[in-house]
Amino acid sequence: SEQVAYNGQGLQNIRFYSRFQLERWQEELKIAKSDGGIVIASISGHSPSEVTYLAKKLEKYGADAIEISLSCPLGEGVEVPCSDTNFVYEIVKDVVKNVKIPVMVKLSQHVNNISEVSKAAKKAGASAISAINTIR
Repeated sequence: SEQVAYNGQGLQNIRFYSRFQLERWQEELKIAKSDGGIVIASISGHSPSEVTYLAKKLEKYGADAIEISLSCPLGEGVEVPCSDTNFVYEIVKDVVKNVKIPVMVKLSQHVNNISEVSKAAKKAGASAISAINTIR
């Protein structure tokens, strides 16, 4: 499956995303909010500018909050983006600076420095930390 990778010890969730084009989410958010729903848009990307672009669009579409998902690898590797404290800080700082809605950061238990990463996210302005992943 394209959503798992072998990490040397077992299989790891690497992608759990939508194949919808970004513009389709405008209609999906409208439907979700039409009956009073609250939408937390979960996004990921390879750079602060990419993630910020998505956050701004989803805020415009009506998202009530943004979750920056840094808990799963992006692309072919098995390295989780949240293992890089500076990367987390820069992404969160850029998104927080560019949206008015709350920004949450989803981290992974598969890193050795989760305490430092959490502090970096808080310093960058994150409203909350999510420390849970896929539930089935």
